[in-house]
Amino acid sequence: MASPIYPDYGSTWRGATEEAPLPAPEEPKKKKNQIVILGRIVPNKSIDESIRIFAEGTKNNQSYNLVMLGGNTAETERYIHRLNKIIKNYKLEKRVKIIRDPSFKEIRNTLSESRLLIDSQRNVSLNMTSIEAMSSGCIILSQKNAGTYLEVLDQGRFGFGFSDIKQGSEKLKEILGDTNKASINKEKAIERAKFFSPKKFKERLNKILENG
Repeated sequence: MASPIYPDYGSTWRGATEEAPLPAPEEPKKKKNQIVILGRIVPNKSIDESIRIFAEGTKNNQSYNLVMLGGNTAETERYIHRLNKIIKNYKLEKRVKIIRDPSFKEIRNTLSESRLLIDSQRNVSLNMTSIEAMSSGCIILSQKNAGTYLEVLDQGRFGFGFSDIKQGSEKLKEILGDTNKASINKEKAIERAKFFSPKKFKERLNKILENG
């Protein structure tokens, strides 16, 4: 049995294989005014910063909602308490939804209907959640000090980056103010996501071994 290739989603999310990382949505979803955060609900994911970016960046676009999907760890309960305080301070209770330990179907369908993913985690080499979101047609807004921005987004060629909350908020305002411009490379971004699939990785590795 193949081991899961997306352990970053959370310890209870199991079943993805190299041939089929996540099941496809039942049918193509129409994009909503919805932004998503995906990953374990723990402090090192800097979800608190992503929420602040959402709050500040959507002040002029309050039709947008935020969905957080994540797995649980021993740190989750305390961290969610902290996140709820931020949500309350920004008066976002009606615009933020937290889904703990989501099913694969919930993940895939939520990504399929979301317009944008915010990833604030720093100092991580490669974040598979962003790749999965890209393949679902989401615009990626990522922390610059991370492999997602440097490698997956090719330093802004296939998405957008920020260095701090203020810059992230301003970039989000810019994207939501002109989503057509922001989506210019959508098809190329989807192709870019495929480049990081296990199948493509195996193909590149085989070429290296054959030409070794």
